[in-house]
Amino acid sequence: WGIPIIHVEAGLRSFNDEMPEEWNRIQTDQLSHILFTPSAAADGNIEDEGILPYQRVVNVGDTMFDAVQMFSLFARHHETMGVLEWFQKPFALATLHRMENVKHPERLKERIASLNELHQQGIPVWMPLHPSTRNEVEKAGVEIKFFTVPPVGYLEMLWAIQQCAIVITDSGGLQKEAYFLGKHCITLRNETEWVELVDIGANVLYPLGATEPLSQKVRRMLKQPLPQETPYGSGDAAIQIAQFLIDQGN
Repeated sequence: WGIPIIHVEAGLRSFNDEMPEEWNRIQTDQLSHILFTPSAAADGNIEDEGILPYQRVVNVGDTMFDAVQMFSLFARHHETMGVLEWFQKPFALATLHRMENVKHPERLKERIASLNELHQQGIPVWMPLHPSTRNEVEKAGVEIKFFTVPPVGYLEMLWAIQQCAIVITDSGGLQKEAYFLGKHCITLRNETEWVELVDIGANVLYPLGATEPLSQKVRRMLKQPLPQETPYGSGDAAIQIAQFLIDQGN
Protein backbone atom coordinates (compact mmCIF):
# COMPACT_ATOMS: atom_id res chain seq x y z
CA TRP A 1 0.00 0.00 0.00
CA GLY A 2 3.02 2.30 0.32
CA ILE A 3 1.95 3.58 3.73
CA PRO A 4 4.90 3.90 6.15
CA ILE A 5 4.59 2.31 9.57
CA ILE A 6 5.75 4.49 12.45
CA HIS A 7 6.54 3.18 15.92
CA VAL A 8 6.61 5.61 18.83
CA GLU A 9 8.52 4.27 21.89
CA ALA A 10 10.54 1.96 19.65
CA GLY A 11 13.48 -0.07 20.89
CA LEU A 12 12.25 -0.93 24.37
CA ARG A 13 13.28 -4.35 25.67
CA SER A 14 12.72 -6.12 28.98
CA PHE A 15 14.44 -9.27 27.62
CA ASN A 16 11.65 -11.37 29.11
CA ASP A 17 10.33 -13.58 26.32
CA GLU A 18 7.37 -14.67 28.46
CA MET A 19 5.81 -11.21 28.25
CA PRO A 20 3.38 -10.74 25.32
CA GLU A 21 4.39 -7.08 25.26
CA GLU A 22 7.98 -8.04 24.50
CA TRP A 23 7.04 -9.91 21.32
CA ASN A 24 4.76 -7.05 20.29
CA ARG A 25 7.65 -4.58 20.68
CA ILE A 26 10.09 -6.68 18.67
CA GLN A 27 7.68 -7.43 15.84
CA THR A 28 6.46 -3.83 15.62
CA ASP A 29 10.03 -2.57 15.43
CA GLN A 30 10.83 -5.01 12.64
CA LEU A 31 7.78 -3.98 10.64
CA SER A 32 8.18 -0.24 11.07
CA HIS A 33 9.83 2.18 8.69
CA ILE A 34 10.37 5.02 11.16
CA LEU A 35 11.40 4.20 14.73
CA PHE A 36 10.99 7.05 17.21
CA THR A 37 12.98 6.05 20.29
CA PRO A 38 12.71 7.51 23.81
CA SER A 39 16.27 6.95 25.02
CA ALA A 40 19.84 6.05 24.17
CA ALA A 41 19.31 2.53 25.55
CA ALA A 42 16.45 2.01 23.10
CA ASP A 43 18.72 3.16 20.26
CA GLY A 44 21.27 0.59 21.38
CA ASN A 45 18.73 -2.24 21.42
CA ILE A 46 17.74 -1.55 17.82
CA GLU A 47 21.36 -1.31 16.74
CA ASP A 48 22.14 -4.62 18.43
CA GLU A 49 19.30 -6.34 16.59
CA GLY A 50 20.24 -4.76 13.28
CA ILE A 51 18.71 -1.76 11.54
CA LEU A 52 17.02 -2.81 8.30
CA PRO A 53 17.82 -0.90 5.07
CA TYR A 54 14.38 0.74 4.87
CA GLN A 55 14.37 1.96 8.49
CA ARG A 56 15.09 5.33 10.09
CA VAL A 57 15.83 5.54 13.82
CA VAL A 58 15.16 8.92 15.42
CA ASN A 59 15.66 9.64 19.11
CA VAL A 60 13.03 12.16 20.20
CA GLY A 61 12.62 11.47 23.92
CA ASP A 62 9.51 10.17 25.63
CA THR A 63 6.02 11.37 24.75
CA MET A 64 4.90 10.39 28.26
CA PHE A 65 7.23 13.08 29.61
CA ASP A 66 5.37 15.54 27.38
CA ALA A 67 2.03 14.37 28.77
CA VAL A 68 3.06 14.50 32.42
CA GLN A 69 4.45 18.01 32.03
CA MET A 70 1.21 19.16 30.44
CA PHE A 71 -1.43 17.36 32.48
CA SER A 72 0.18 17.42 35.93
CA LEU A 73 -0.93 21.05 36.04
CA PHE A 74 -4.53 19.80 35.92
CA ALA A 75 -4.12 16.82 38.27
CA ARG A 76 -7.13 16.63 40.54
CA HIS A 77 -8.41 15.08 43.71
CA HIS A 78 -11.18 12.47 43.49
CA GLU A 79 -13.75 11.57 46.13
CA THR A 80 -12.44 8.00 46.31
CA MET A 81 -9.12 9.44 47.47
CA GLY A 82 -10.55 10.88 50.66
CA VAL A 83 -8.64 8.36 52.75
CA LEU A 84 -5.38 9.98 51.67
CA GLU A 85 -6.26 13.08 53.68
CA TRP A 86 -6.30 11.01 56.87
CA PHE A 87 -2.66 10.02 56.61
CA GLN A 88 -0.35 11.82 59.02
CA LYS A 89 2.72 10.19 57.50
CA PRO A 90 4.11 9.44 54.02
CA PHE A 91 2.17 6.80 52.11
CA ALA A 92 2.99 4.44 49.29
CA LEU A 93 0.96 4.48 46.07
CA ALA A 94 0.74 0.91 44.75
CA THR A 95 -0.63 -0.78 41.65
CA LEU A 96 -0.60 -4.44 40.62
CA HIS A 97 -1.98 -5.77 37.38
CA ARG A 98 0.59 -7.64 35.28
CA MET A 99 -0.26 -11.17 34.27
CA GLU A 100 3.05 -12.47 35.60
CA ASN A 101 2.05 -11.29 39.09
CA VAL A 102 -1.71 -11.71 39.29
CA LYS A 103 -2.45 -14.82 37.20
CA HIS A 104 -0.35 -17.11 39.40
CA PRO A 105 -1.92 -17.52 42.89
CA GLU A 106 1.37 -18.11 44.72
CA ARG A 107 3.02 -15.10 43.10
CA LEU A 108 -0.03 -12.97 43.85
CA LYS A 109 0.02 -14.07 47.49
CA GLU A 110 3.69 -13.12 47.73
CA ARG A 111 3.12 -9.68 46.23
CA ILE A 112 0.12 -8.91 48.47
CA ALA A 113 1.99 -10.21 51.53
CA SER A 114 4.84 -7.77 50.82
CA LEU A 115 2.42 -4.86 50.55
CA ASN A 116 0.61 -5.99 53.72
CA GLU A 117 3.95 -6.08 55.54
CA LEU A 118 4.77 -2.54 54.40
CA HIS A 119 1.38 -1.26 55.52
CA GLN A 120 1.65 -2.97 58.91
CA GLN A 121 5.16 -1.59 59.43
CA GLY A 122 3.88 1.97 59.47
CA ILE A 123 3.95 3.09 55.84
CA PRO A 124 0.33 3.20 54.66
CA VAL A 125 -0.31 1.59 51.28
CA TRP A 126 -3.03 2.96 48.98
CA MET A 127 -3.94 0.99 45.86
CA PRO A 128 -6.43 1.69 43.07
CA LEU A 129 -7.40 -1.95 42.47
CA HIS A 130 -8.24 -3.06 38.94
CA PRO A 131 -11.34 -5.32 38.72
CA SER A 132 -9.37 -8.16 37.12
CA THR A 133 -6.80 -8.01 39.92
CA ARG A 134 -9.58 -7.98 42.52
CA ASN A 135 -11.08 -11.07 40.90
CA GLU A 136 -7.75 -12.88 41.07
CA VAL A 137 -7.31 -11.84 44.70
CA GLU A 138 -10.73 -13.26 45.58
CA LYS A 139 -10.09 -16.48 43.64
CA ALA A 140 -6.76 -16.98 45.41
CA GLY A 141 -8.29 -16.28 48.82
CA VAL A 142 -5.75 -13.54 49.53
CA GLU A 143 -6.42 -11.10 52.38
CA ILE A 144 -5.60 -7.46 51.63
CA LYS A 145 -4.73 -5.43 54.74
CA PHE A 146 -4.08 -2.08 53.08
CA PHE A 147 -6.31 0.61 51.55
CA THR A 148 -7.90 -0.10 48.17
CA VAL A 149 -10.23 1.94 45.96
CA PRO A 150 -11.74 1.38 42.50
CA PRO A 151 -9.59 2.41 39.51
CA VAL A 152 -9.06 6.15 39.05
CA GLY A 153 -8.51 8.25 35.95
CA TYR A 154 -5.26 9.64 34.59
CA LEU A 155 -5.53 13.06 36.22
CA GLU A 156 -6.46 11.51 39.56
CA MET A 157 -3.48 9.16 39.34
CA LEU A 158 -1.14 12.07 38.64
CA TRP A 159 -2.53 13.78 41.75
CA ALA A 160 -1.92 10.65 43.83
CA ILE A 161 1.69 10.44 42.60
CA GLN A 162 2.21 14.07 43.58
CA GLN A 163 0.92 13.35 47.10
CA CYS A 164 2.67 10.05 47.81
CA ALA A 165 6.14 9.40 49.20
CA ILE A 166 6.96 6.49 46.89
CA VAL A 167 5.40 4.48 44.06
CA ILE A 168 5.32 0.67 44.13
CA THR A 169 4.09 -0.85 40.90
CA ASP A 170 4.41 -3.43 38.14
CA SER A 171 3.25 -0.88 35.55
CA GLY A 172 5.68 0.32 32.92
CA GLY A 173 4.25 3.82 32.55
CA LEU A 174 3.93 4.48 36.27
CA GLN A 175 7.66 3.90 36.74
CA LYS A 176 8.34 6.89 34.50
CA GLU A 177 5.49 9.05 35.80
CA ALA A 178 6.87 8.63 39.31
CA TYR A 179 10.27 9.87 38.19
CA PHE A 180 8.88 12.75 36.17
CA LEU A 181 6.98 13.90 39.27
CA GLY A 182 9.95 13.55 41.60
CA LYS A 183 9.19 10.26 43.34
CA HIS A 184 11.19 7.12 43.94
CA CYS A 185 9.79 3.87 42.53
CA ILE A 186 10.02 0.20 43.44
CA THR A 187 9.01 -2.09 40.59
CA LEU A 188 7.37 -5.42 41.46
CA ARG A 189 8.99 -7.26 38.59
CA ASN A 190 12.14 -9.23 37.87
CA GLU A 191 13.08 -6.88 35.04
CA THR A 192 11.93 -3.68 33.34
CA GLU A 193 12.10 -2.19 29.88
CA TRP A 194 12.83 1.21 31.45
CA VAL A 195 16.40 0.30 32.36
CA GLU A 196 17.59 3.92 32.54
CA LEU A 197 15.74 4.54 35.80
CA VAL A 198 17.29 1.44 37.37
CA ASP A 199 20.74 2.45 36.14
CA ILE A 200 20.55 5.89 37.78
CA GLY A 201 18.98 4.56 41.00
CA ALA A 202 15.55 6.17 40.71
CA ASN A 203 13.86 2.80 40.34
CA VAL A 204 14.67 -0.46 42.14
CA LEU A 205 13.44 -3.89 41.10
CA TYR A 206 11.78 -6.07 43.75
CA PRO A 207 11.75 -9.55 42.20
CA LEU A 208 9.73 -12.51 43.30
CA GLY A 209 11.50 -14.34 46.08
CA ALA A 210 13.21 -11.21 47.43
CA THR A 211 14.43 -11.83 50.96
CA GLU A 212 14.62 -8.22 52.13
CA PRO A 213 11.28 -7.02 53.58
CA LEU A 214 9.62 -4.44 51.37
CA SER A 215 9.40 -2.01 54.31
CA GLN A 216 13.19 -2.00 54.68
CA LYS A 217 13.73 -1.37 50.98
CA VAL A 218 11.21 1.48 51.02
CA ARG A 219 12.76 3.17 54.05
CA ARG A 220 16.24 2.93 52.55
CA MET A 221 15.07 4.46 49.26
CA LEU A 222 13.29 7.32 51.00
CA LYS A 223 16.58 8.33 52.64
CA GLN A 224 18.27 8.72 49.26
CA PRO A 225 18.01 11.83 47.07
CA LEU A 226 16.28 11.33 43.74
CA PRO A 227 18.74 11.48 40.81
CA GLN A 228 18.43 14.52 38.56
CA GLU A 229 19.39 12.99 35.20
CA THR A 230 17.00 13.40 32.27
CA PRO A 231 17.27 10.18 30.24
CA TYR A 232 14.02 10.72 28.32
CA GLY A 233 14.53 14.00 26.57
CA SER A 234 13.32 17.49 27.34
CA GLY A 235 9.54 17.11 27.12
CA ASP A 236 9.13 18.03 23.46
CA ALA A 237 9.00 14.55 21.87
CA ALA A 238 5.63 15.12 20.22
CA ILE A 239 6.84 18.36 18.62
CA GLN A 240 9.95 16.61 17.32
CA ILE A 241 7.88 13.78 15.85
CA ALA A 242 5.48 16.19 14.15
CA GLN A 243 8.31 18.27 12.74
CA PHE A 244 10.15 15.21 11.44
CA LEU A 245 7.04 13.96 9.64
CA ILE A 246 6.39 17.41 8.14
CA ASP A 247 9.98 17.59 6.91
CA GLN A 248 9.67 14.12 5.38
CA GLY A 249 6.41 14.98 3.68
CA ASN A 250 4.50 12.29 5.60
